[in-house]
Amino acid sequence: MKVLIVPKYGRKEDNAAYFLAQSLVNMYQNNWIVSAICAPTDCGIRNTTLFPAPIVKKGFFDASPKESIKRYGEYLWEHKLSSSTYLEEDTSALLKAVTSFQPNFILDLGRLSAIIVGRANKIPVFSFISGVMLKEKEEDTSFLKGINETLYKYHVEQILHLKDFYNYSHKIFMFGPILTNPVSDEEKIIRLGSMGRNLQDFSFGDKVSIYLGDVNWKPTKMKALIEDTFLGAPYPIEAYFNGSVLGKAQNINFYPSFDEERLIGSRVVIHDGNEYIFNRSVLLNKPQVIVDDGSCLRHWVASGANRNGLCVVIPEKELSVQTLYEAYRRVLDDSYYQEHTQEFSSQFKKLGELTKLLDYY
Repeated sequence: MKVLIVPKYGRKEDNAAYFLAQSLVNMYQNNWIVSAICAPTDCGIRNTTLFPAPIVKKGFFDASPKESIKRYGEYLWEHKLSSSTYLEEDTSALLKAVTSFQPNFILDLGRLSAIIVGRANKIPVFSFISGVMLKEKEEDTSFLKGINETLYKYHVEQILHLKDFYNYSHKIFMFGPILTNPVSDEEKIIRLGSMGRNLQDFSFGDKVSIYLGDVNWKPTKMKALIEDTFLGAPYPIEAYFNGSVLGKAQNINFYPSFDEERLIGSRVVIHDGNEYIFNRSVLLNKPQVIVDDGSCLRHWVASGANRNGLCVVIPEKELSVQTLYEAYRRVLDDSYYQEHTQEFSSQFKKLGELTKLLDYY
């Protein structure tokens, strides 16, 4: 069996889709299934065949604040992911990968072209999505123009709503229970617990892990924030942010990318609403502080975690030494967060690991 994995574009240092793709590659390798990736050549995904894909150009509204992007359709439009120009280029690249690799299944990790190519070529597509993508019908459907133009070109029926598009998927997978990823469960939706391999953490460390790759601050400002908040504290800090470089300042270690192994031994995890980091932190019983910019994807994770007692949320525009330290102390000192995290960790584990995916081939 051969599976082609098609992850959403992003920075290799902190892209949840790339992290999930790497987990899938490793899982398939352990189960004697041949996999390949269609992604930009700098994606950093290892131990698999790579078919190149175009990078995404800058969005139409680079000056618009992220918090104004409330709906997934707006997100697609903002980043040009639904433009006919990008979709035709990406679909063409994916078609070349399909012709060469001849997959039995396509795994869609947030790339519209995966569903278009699968539908046009009668290849089953498994889509991994977040509930925000099916949350509601879009009020402004202008972002569908490029999608429908591409569907028409490949002789696939056009759509009226984004939810209609995902009806073309053979199966839809979501991570986490309905309380953290709320969307009406339908026959086609299958819930999984873990986005990666089974990490074990039996330690009772006092380390604080910080991952703020999507917070739109200059590196010097972010580094200063972390140092002003935690420098000299009697516990270790391991931090990554966009633009950080390998280095050390007393008790603080800075890293150039995210590594889930560093979650082990953490007492609290501070991050930007990255779905992969949220998922791994819950499974490892780590209470969280989430910096929320109000945009659809990060806010979806933050609001689901906050609603269920798994984190303290800091609005990104309010991020400061005071708010960061107060949130850290609150989630650390109040047993409410640890108790709820343990409860939801059990719920996530009951939903199963990635290997559950193999039951649907």
